[in-house]
Amino acid sequence: MPKSNPRVLFIGGFKPANDGAVGGQFYACSTLVNSPIKEHIKFIKIDSTVASVPPPALIVRVIPAISRVLKVIYFLSSSKVDSVLVFTAHGASLLEKGLIVFIARLFRKKTVTFPRSGFLIDECKRSRFWRWYTRMVFRHSNWVVCQGDYWRQGFIELLGLPEGKFITIMNWLDISEYNSLFSVAPDNGELRILFMGWVDQDKGIIEFVNSIAKLRSRLGNVRVTIAGKGNALDAAKNLVGKYQLEDYVNFPGWVIGDKKEELIKRSHIFVLPSYAEGMPNALLEAMAAKKAVISTSVGAIPDVLKNFENGLLIPPRDEDALTRALETCIEDRDLVTRLSENARKSIEKNHDIESAWVSVFRLLDGSRV
Repeated sequence: MPKSNPRVLFIGGFKPANDGAVGGQFYACSTLVNSPIKEHIKFIKIDSTVASVPPPALIVRVIPAISRVLKVIYFLSSSKVDSVLVFTAHGASLLEKGLIVFIARLFRKKTVTFPRSGFLIDECKRSRFWRWYTRMVFRHSNWVVCQGDYWRQGFIELLGLPEGKFITIMNWLDISEYNSLFSVAPDNGELRILFMGWVDQDKGIIEFVNSIAKLRSRLGNVRVTIAGKGNALDAAKNLVGKYQLEDYVNFPGWVIGDKKEELIKRSHIFVLPSYAEGMPNALLEAMAAKKAVISTSVGAIPDVLKNFENGLLIPPRDEDALTRALETCIEDRDLVTRLSENARKSIEKNHDIESAWVSVFRLLDGSRV
């Protein structure tokens, strides 16, 4: 068991946004600090949660970002900090967190950086500035923790940094929280399909509604829930009205707490047709709750899902493939049950916080060699 008690300055998401929304970074950070690692590390937390999703204008984010940077300087200069742990997304988030990494390096502190955005590699490919800046941030980090081997290899090839700098630690869950959310797809009767998250264009929501419309003649015992909010919510609702799907599709809005758990428990199939992802927490939650999953093969998702083993993988932006996958699940309830069982087994094996926290600890206390 770990014995040292390092003091770690942790910059990440520790609270919901002002509008109550929560994301994968919030869950990952809060799950980590509440795991057994808290018995071995003294965390000094600096919250970097954005005020809303989508994020507010850049000018609105500047003052909170400056405040966080000043807090980092204060803690590094006035208290004993052994290492710095930084969770970052892309864009403005990386600008700020990169500056924090540089400051930590000036104070000669060990820094572990967790990039958590599914758009970061594409951003680096499109822009010389972001490629240069990301390389600099990662070069000044002692370790860069990737959410899957896809991201690790992608960063190595794109940025030309040493392989040993990049560590893969798969996203984690407290899987015990999902034991009460199991359900079994009925042989007959109502089959419930769930989309839950940001209802944005790049989450594939339009393709999803169009696919449901194509299967309208087979929706007699199928009910679809689109839970969340985002910039494509009105467009999705308009499509449901256009296709006269109101009897089959409902929009409960953003759900948290007991409402979220009840919605997951009642569902049999979880759909995530995103254009880009890192390692989506919503997908892991659905698998932990023993749901069959249909998802696009983007980011590190193929590191988690194996087609027709523990889920169904489809290409991004491929409406026909999504339609076929939905149709397969509607027609084959035995397949839904088998995918559900295997999904849970995969989470137990690879994503349990009970083993992940030890890997994180070894980076922070220096015991990893």
